[in-house]
This record gives sequence, C-alpha cells and structure tokens, in this order.
Amino acid sequence: MFGTPTFFNSCIERCTPEEFSSLRYAVAGTEKLHQPVAKEFKERFGVDLLEGYACTEMGPVVSVNIHDLRHGKVHQRGHKPGTVGHPIPGVSVKVVNPDTYEPLPPGKEGMLLVKSPGRMIGYMGQPDMTKEVLKDGWYITGDIASLDEDGFITITNWF
Repeated sequence: MFGTPTFFNSCIERCTPEEFSSLRYAVAGTEKLHQPVAKEFKERFGVDLLEGYACTEMGPVVSVNIHDLRHGKVHQRGHKPGTVGHPIPGVSVKVVNPDTYEPLPPGKEGMLLVKSPGRMIGYMGQPDMTKEVLKDGWYITGDIASLDEDGFITITNWF
C-alpha cells in the first residue's frame, strides 16, 4: 500500500487491524514520515511503515526503503530510518551544488537531481518552465538532500 503519512495516520485512527490483516508492505511518501506515525502504524497493524520519495515528473517513484534482506550470513540493508531509501532500479540520483551543478561528496547537502527513462519529456505547452527543471537529462527536483555512503537519500528541505 502506498500513501501519504496523513493518509496512514487516518488509517490508524479509523481502521481495524482486521481490515489490514493481509497487508504486507506500506510505504509513505510526498510528505515527511514522522516516526511516531510509523511506530503507531506498526503497533496497530503489525506492518512496518517505510518511507519513499516520488515526484510526478519522474513517473513517479524515485526511491524507497525496503525490508532488509537476511539470508544466512548475507545481510543487505534496505531500510534506514529518516531516509527515503535507495533509488529504485533504473533511477539515477545525484546531489549537486545548486550554483555550479558540481556533484557533492556523500553527506553534503545540496540540490537533488534525478534521471530515469520514466522522466517526463516536458511540461505540456510550457517550454520555458521545462527548461528551468531539466539540465542535461536530469530533473532538478528543487529539494535539498544528501546521499550517504550507502546510497540512502535524505531529504532535508526545499529550495
């Protein structure tokens, strides 16, 4: 199930655990997921509420937290609280200096740029607006973010 944190908060208030008994995955996006909502959702329905990131111009999903994979001695981390996860397959992201568009090292905040085959071609009938948000094939999100050493994205603000 995908929805906004506001939607999931409404589910906590109005839905019974029985109504969500077959639910296996829940991902919140479009607004910041605050940990009290995630905690209450888990307590009420027994399902981790994970956080992702999307924008209409990208078709829309960009990144998502998933459950960690554990198989024998192998552990692949898929979830890091406070982040919006890893980019999904086929999506590239980079964080750049908003003035120079030079890539920034892991941990540094800057402008988030996103690229994928699902990216929009442009805004219909609005070529000037399109030029403002596309640069060398990258979509300029307008979000301030950082990438950590493991490739997890953290959205911190908006330009």
